[in-house]
Amino acid sequence: MTDIFDEYAVVPQTAAFEQVDCTLLERFRDFHAQYPAVFGEFIYYANELKTAGAVRGSAWLIINRVRWESAITNGGDEPFLINNDFIALYARLAIHYFPSLFAEFCELRVMKAVRRRSAEELRRTQ
Repeated sequence: MTDIFDEYAVVPQTAAFEQVDCTLLERFRDFHAQYPAVFGEFIYYANELKTAGAVRGSAWLIINRVRWESAITNGGDEPFLINNDFIALYARLAIHYFPSLFAEFCELRVMKAVRRRSAEELRRTQ
């Protein structure tokens, strides 16, 4: 049986992912391909939050709900072990595949690795 989110298993090469560290992006692509249900649940709970009246959503809140539900469903055994570094990437993926639903819902910020690189480059030029 094909999972409904199999068609979203590809992490696109778009501007939203350009600033992401190559190693992190590769790890995320592997995880996402192995566990497409995480993205499905992310979309489900984000939509549930939005339907409840939230104007803005936190990707951290949504991923932690995915973790919680996974732990409850599995009786505490083997919940999804989602790397915190992937949270911002799930928000970017949601915006890519569902822009009309999530473009204004999730605020994207500059990734920490990019901020660190920018600060290091600034120090080198001084």
